[in-house]
Amino acid sequence: MKKSIYFFLFLFVGSLTLMTSSCQKNKTGDLVVNVVDGLNSSVASGQPVYLYNNEADYNSQTFSKTVTTNSSGQVTFENLDPGIYYVDCDWENNLGFTITSSGSGEITKKMTTTITIAP
Repeated sequence: MKKSIYFFLFLFVGSLTLMTSSCQKNKTGDLVVNVVDGLNSSVASGQPVYLYNNEADYNSQTFSKTVTTNSSGQVTFENLDPGIYYVDCDWENNLGFTITSSGSGEITKKMTTTITIAP
């Protein structure tokens, strides 16, 4: 009898843990950022993109994450809580100029937001 109770208790706790984990994941969204040069439409590959949790962090340059762009000039910030996030990227374009690209995107749960930043 004790073994049966422990087994059912184990199953209940395990199911509850999975449900909680699943619920927390479904409350987040992703932000996809494309970095391009507005003059000649080239992409900024291999460049760091900085993520700021809010406008105050952006204004004070206090970033929370950084991800390097892939060969398509794209990065993805995953599992973000809903809210408005800011991003920027300083990079040298193929003409030798330093470019600052910045923008913002609103994250909603279970959704992917895509933004393109260009000077």
